[in-house]
Amino acid sequence: NNDEDSTRYDNPSEYRRILGGLLFISTMCRPDISYATSLLSRQAKDPTIQDYKVTVHLLRYLWGTRNRVLRLSMTFDDQLTLYTDASWGNTCTAGTMIICSRTNSTIYCS
Repeated sequence: NNDEDSTRYDNPSEYRRILGGLLFISTMCRPDISYATSLLSRQAKDPTIQDYKVTVHLLRYLWGTRNRVLRLSMTFDDQLTLYTDASWGNTCTAGTMIICSRTNSTIYCS
């Protein structure tokens, strides 16, 4: 029901508590939810029932993907290799590989 979803959520402190946990998780180990948590945080002062439903949906997503992790490891030459599917402002069309070392960064588009 759209009218019900646009009404204010009756426990905004609970919403903010959950959102705080999501922000911590997105910063520390799950960057895949960073955009969603940033959008949800815009409503932290006065959340609606729809905002709360989206937050619960995000929690269910995290539970369903709890075995997926971001693993960072150092190679012997002190390089960090990162793979992403970001478009980088449409300068790269497919997968992107970023190699960072202490002296420089290189972006490869494939």
